[in-house]
Amino acid sequence: MRRLPAPSRRATRSPITTGGKDPTWALGAAVPFALNARGMNAWHYHGGGIDLFNEFLGTQGLVGYPGGNTGVQMGGWFRKEIKTVADMKGLKMRVGGFAGKVMERLGVVPQQLAGGDIYPALEKGTIDAAEWVGPYDDEKLGFYKVAPYYYYPGWWEGGPTVHAMFNKAAFDGLPKAYQSLLRTACQATDANMLQKYDYLNPSAIKRLVAAGGKAEPVQPGNPVGLLRRVQQGLRGNGSVERAIQEDLGIDQSLPRRVFPQRTDCGIQLRHLHDDPAA
Repeated sequence: MRRLPAPSRRATRSPITTGGKDPTWALGAAVPFALNARGMNAWHYHGGGIDLFNEFLGTQGLVGYPGGNTGVQMGGWFRKEIKTVADMKGLKMRVGGFAGKVMERLGVVPQQLAGGDIYPALEKGTIDAAEWVGPYDDEKLGFYKVAPYYYYPGWWEGGPTVHAMFNKAAFDGLPKAYQSLLRTACQATDANMLQKYDYLNPSAIKRLVAAGGKAEPVQPGNPVGLLRRVQQGLRGNGSVERAIQEDLGIDQSLPRRVFPQRTDCGIQLRHLHDDPAA
């Protein structure tokens, strides 16, 4: 996404799809091994996350507000069962962004494919695995028919926040009451999306398993489970957040202020419940 001169565009969408051009975009959406949807909402609405992210969006000619979250995502569909670390070497997987960088540490070859191209690529063996979203969305594309092994959870997007983003000049030119209405509408949409996925995903996973999908949790001894330790060891400092920041090459004041706040939110949530994605 490029900087938008006013008033070239009035509104746009999720920041997570633009992280490849500037990794700072991902901070408002999701980074590996970070917060789940509950934590992201805590950070955005009560930890100053919205204001911090808007500092960055302002440099792009935008202003944005959380407008949805699909909840923790799945770890992907695999044509073959993953039994050892060696099974990951040379595996071609549709996975992008920083998740792809982490996967590369285990020998995976990340692939970039649009949603409509994933099924035929899996069917033909052009790729060996793919991640998409979660049970409700994945079921529509029928991945279980050609890649039955379904690992979870998706550690790269524990709670991906999508945003409603507006041309900053156009937004600033609105009456204050209209700005407030847009913020309220965004927050209502944000809550509704997560509630919808929380309701639809459980029944979808049951149908997928009944149809032949093999849902497999990430186990400590499973090579997929090693990814967290791989991430922590990227810079040898034991800090996931710092490793992410350094590996992405982010050298700005905004991310340095973001990570301590998000870590605080995560620590508080871990005290409330045992959630591996928190």
